[in-house]
Amino acid sequence: MQMVLSVDTKLCCCRDTAIKAMRMCPRNMFVPEQHQDEAFTDSPIRLEELDFNVSAPHMHASCLEALQLEPGHKVLDVGAGCGIINACAAYMVSSHDRRLGIAMCQHGDALAELFVLGHSSSPCS
Repeated sequence: MQMVLSVDTKLCCCRDTAIKAMRMCPRNMFVPEQHQDEAFTDSPIRLEELDFNVSAPHMHASCLEALQLEPGHKVLDVGAGCGIINACAAYMVSSHDRRLGIAMCQHGDALAELFVLGHSSSPCS
């Protein structure tokens, strides 16, 4: 929650829907267990064991804001990475069947699978 508040103050021009989506899909749900302590800081997370980076939350918020997503929109997320933008976008468009994420690296699929298996009942899955 503190991390989202920090992002809120940095991005006061963000629409409430982007901030609400980030609250509903917290970053700790998208990183492996050994990186949970880093999930609520506004900085990138280096997943060395996967040769992968998870961008800082303010970058996620900026992307979501730039997309200007509305309910009913369809989303294609190429290079979906850990899936957090895809999950937030699904929440923002109010439909889980109107978005598709494509991972561009072999480890993106592993992170997405980790998320889906661990959080299938989440509002952002």
